[in-house]
Parts: sequence; C-alpha cells; structure tokens
Amino acid sequence: MGSSPFYECYDASIFPNPQEFRPERWLTGDIPEMSKYFHPFSRGTRQCIGQKSVSLPLLMLLLRYNADL
Repeated sequence: MGSSPFYECYDASIFPNPQEFRPERWLTGDIPEMSKYFHPFSRGTRQCIGQKSVSLPLLMLLLRYNADL
C-alpha cells in the first residue's frame, strides 16, 4: 500500500492547521508522530537521487550558522 506525501502533509490529524506556515511546529509539536509522515525525498528504492547532493550543503550551512551563534 502506498500513499502520496502531498496528501499526508495536508492531513489535519497529523499536522495541525496544515494550510498554515508554521515552522515552529517542528520544535513544539508531536515530532516523532509527524516525522513518520514527513519524507520530502521519498523512501526506499524510489527515493530521490539528488537527496545527498542537497543534504550535505544544507548541513554545512546549518553548522556554519550554528557556530556563529
């Protein structure tokens, strides 16, 4: 059985107020429950081949700005 990540991210029972831009929900919400349904690069054998090329620069950017704080 499969499901679309788009529809999962707009399910109000998983993500409260899904139409609202609230990045702080990842700091205060039910993170383990939400993380089960959030997979922007897909999973398994059909996952995005560009995931690693995006993840590394993003990690370097976060580490750089985190060190400046």
